[in-house]
Parts: sequence; structure tokens; C-alpha cells
Amino acid sequence: MKKASILFICLLIIVLIVGCNGENSNESNVENESSVVTVASKEDFETYLNEITPIQLQLEAMVQNYDAIRNKSTVGENADIEIREELVNEVIPRIVDLLTESAYLIPHKEFRDTHELSNDMIAKFYQALTEIVKSIDNADASKMTSAKVLLTEQNKIARDFTNDMQNFANKYGVELK
Repeated sequence: MKKASILFICLLIIVLIVGCNGENSNESNVENESSVVTVASKEDFETYLNEITPIQLQLEAMVQNYDAIRNKSTVGENADIEIREELVNEVIPRIVDLLTESAYLIPHKEFRDTHELSNDMIAKFYQALTEIVKSIDNADASKMTSAKVLLTEQNKIARDFTNDMQNFANKYGVELK
């Protein structure tokens, strides 16, 4: 009787071990299926391009607006307080809207790093302008220096973004405008 009980328990343990092992292999099959990477298509790139282009054009317009404001200051047409008001009331709120709009885009996985460059570019511009406002508010030249560094970083990120987009355009045979 003891031998039969021990044999039964051993068989039960073997069945449980084999049964549990089968469940683990099913789980790993599910994991393998979910880790399959899809390759982006020309249509995926064109979709992303159509979504990001209006944002980039608006950012470019804001950069030009900032340059015009800065140039007026350089030639003495605008006082610092006027520059501050234009930045706070016009440019910075539009940049916040752009950053929000861009953050809601979810491009294909292949374009996500490039999209993060776009978000970083907008964020650096925002940070630079807020530093300029702080510089004016506190009459602190070090904030203006910080803003110039941020604008330089923003320009580098813009070049990297443009290069990535051109590389994708070449890869997918799409002409950038």
C-alpha cells in the first residue's frame, strides 16, 4: 500500500511538472509573438510627415517671429519690456500649444527617436524664451547667456531632426518640401 501511495504521488508530481512546463512554453510563445517588430512602410512615413510638417512649419514661423523681435531690440526699436510682453503673450503660449500637439503624435516605432528630436527642439526653444523672459525680469545677463546656449542646442537638434527626416525620405522614396 505504501509503495502504491508513493508511486501515485510520484506520478502526480511528474504530471504537475510536465503540465506546468507546458504552460511556460505557451507563455514564451506569446512573448515571442508580441516581440515581433513591424517594419515601417512608405505610407507610415508619409503619415508621420503629414502630421509633423504643420507643427514644424509653425515652429519655424515662431523662430522667425522671435528673430524679428530680437532684431527690433538690436536696432533699438523695442524696449526690453516690449520684447518680454511679445514673448509672454504671443510666442510662448503658441510654443506650449505646439509642444502639446506634438506630444500627442504617436508615430511608427521606427520614427519615434526622430519624433523625440522634434519634441526636444520645441522644448529647447521654449526653455530659451523663458530664460530670456527671466533675464528681462531680473536684469540678469547670465540668463541671457543660458538662453543663447539653449538656442544653440535647439539649432543642433533641428539639424539632427532634418537629417533624420531626409534619411527617411531617401529610404522611402519620398520628396521633402
